[in-house]
Order: sequence, then structure tokens, then C-alpha cells
Amino acid sequence: MQDNGSKQTETKGAEKQGGIDLNKLSKENLKTLAQALIDENTEMERQFNELKEQSGQLEKSAQKAKQLSDMYTALNNDFNNYRKRNAEIETISKDNAVIDIALKIIPVYDNLKIALQSISNISDREGVEIIYRQFTDALDSLNIERIDCKGQPFDPNLHTALMAEETDDKSLRGSVKEVFADGYRYKDKIIKQSQVIVYKQ
Repeated sequence: MQDNGSKQTETKGAEKQGGIDLNKLSKENLKTLAQALIDENTEMERQFNELKEQSGQLEKSAQKAKQLSDMYTALNNDFNNYRKRNAEIETISKDNAVIDIALKIIPVYDNLKIALQSISNISDREGVEIIYRQFTDALDSLNIERIDCKGQPFDPNLHTALMAEETDDKSLRGSVKEVFADGYRYKDKIIKQSQVIVYKQ
């Protein structure tokens, strides 16, 4: 059981705040101290509310930034897809144009080749050869390739068989004996099949 002396000591200790003995302060000073504490608490609360508001604004800004970033990513992806589609369309259009031109040139080119084989006059032949080489250069510039097929196995994807002949040589069976008209390819597309004579199987 504590005596009155101990209680008074605890009370005095409790009345001291931050090294200030409250019992020694006047009423006016106590009021001033209380008001200062209230003001300090009010200021701390104001600062806390400001920080809270700023934090909310920062969160909104972060959300807005993420939305803008997502929009930019989506637009960038759409633009890249659009550019790829345009590049593909441009390539296809160019390839189709090349094939159309080649199909107009090839019949003339083939006829010149036949004409060369039938011309015996040297001066006439030289003139046709010049024109034939010009057509050859034109086809080369378009990356049109002649299909080399003589002696090759018959391939219905590359060749059109005009006739088939018998052979006793088993190694020749099913192969191309003679090319009647050349075939041509552009890149991986066959634009004209070779017309051939084949050995029967």
C-alpha cells in the first residue's frame, strides 16, 4: 500500500511534460502551452491531409500515365501491323505486276527463239539475236528464271507433257526427252509450265 508521499511524487512526475514542471506554470502560461499544443496538432493534421491528398493525386496521375502508356502501346502495335500489311500488299502488287509483264514478254521471246533457229542468213540472224538478247536482259531484270528441265524427271507441277515416247533405256523412263517450249518461274511461283516430250515410264 502506497503512502501519500509516494502518490504526491507520482503526481508531480506526471505533471512534468518535456522537462517543464506544470505546477510552476501560471494559468496564463498553461493556456498558452495548451494552445501551442493544439496549434501544433492542427498543423500536423493539415500536413497529413495535404500528404494524403497529394498521394491520391499521385495515384490518379499514375493511373492516367498507365492508361496513356497502354494507349500508346496499342496505337504503336496497330501502326506496326498497318505498316506490315501495307508492305505485304505492296509486295503482292509488285509481284503481280511483274508476272503480268512477263506473261506479255514471254510469247514474243519464245517466238524470237524459234525464229533464230529457222534463220539461215547470217546478217538477218544477227539482227534477231540482238533483239533476243534485249528480251533476255529484260526478263533477267525482272528476276524471271527459265525452268531447266531437259533430262529431268517429269514433274506435273513444272511440265506439261505434249506426248510420251517409248524407250528401252530404263534410266530414261519418266524423264523429259525434249523441251518444246520453255517454262518460267518468278520467285517460288511457276508462271508458265514447260511444254515437253517425255519418255514413258
